[in-house]
Amino acid sequence: MKGFIGGVWLRTVIGVMLIAALLVPVVGEGRGQEVMKDYHGNSYWFVTPMPDLTAGEPIVVTVDFTSSSWNTQAFQRILTISGPCRVRILARVTTQVTASAGLSVSLGAYGVAGQFLTATPKATLAPGFWIGDVAIAPCPPWGTAAFTDRIVTQNVGLTLSAAATGGVIVFYCWVTPLYSTSTAAAGTGEAL
Repeated sequence: MKGFIGGVWLRTVIGVMLIAALLVPVVGEGRGQEVMKDYHGNSYWFVTPMPDLTAGEPIVVTVDFTSSSWNTQAFQRILTISGPCRVRILARVTTQVTASAGLSVSLGAYGVAGQFLTATPKATLAPGFWIGDVAIAPCPPWGTAAFTDRIVTQNVGLTLSAAATGGVIVFYCWVTPLYSTSTAAAGTGEAL
């Protein structure tokens, strides 16, 4: 009886260890099934491996608010999206954002202003990494909201509450198309 109970226990431990060893590569970051939620709360399941979004070259978009392409009060496109894409953005203010009137800037998908970064007053948009409506960090605090990670099906851009007169923000955008027909490209400030 002792040998039988010990054998069952040993087989159970070995079985659990085998299952755990097989699951590690499947559920590990960027390797297999992964659940993402979009801004509506819908879940997406990925059976194919998801690449590491910080690997490779990002799409880099430089927004210069002295340019008429970027400084009007409207939605200014930084990414043109076609089909569902996972988008990760890091925003770096290189020159203080200025305006003659009260200005706030938000980052989101078209129709969802603030989906990535909520409305932030111009006074806050000083050199550093834009990590929220009241925070600019001198260096990116990795693993926090500095990287905004969303699933979108619409173009991504800035919404300006008033016309800007100066300042520069550089956006580093890592995009993973979720369907074979999904695409993403750098925007040039065009409004929709």
